[in-house]
Amino acid sequence: MGFETSVIDECVWYRGDVIFTFYVDNGILWCPREKGINEFLADLRDESKTKQKFDIEDRGDISDYLGINLEVV
Repeated sequence: MGFETSVIDECVWYRGDVIFTFYVDNGILWCPREKGINEFLADLRDESKTKQKFDIEDRGDISDYLGINLEVV
């Protein structure tokens, strides 16, 4: 899907300005453009690109991840 793995943390992938962090079964998608997020989600739902099926739940803006409270300022 065109992502590169971070050399610092193997749970972080990036493609242009889209950053995807994933731990066990929890992921966060970071991008300054909503279009970038929508394109990534469409790619992830496309079994011809991923070779497997993923159940994805988009919970919108993040406020809690793995027990850590997050606040966008």
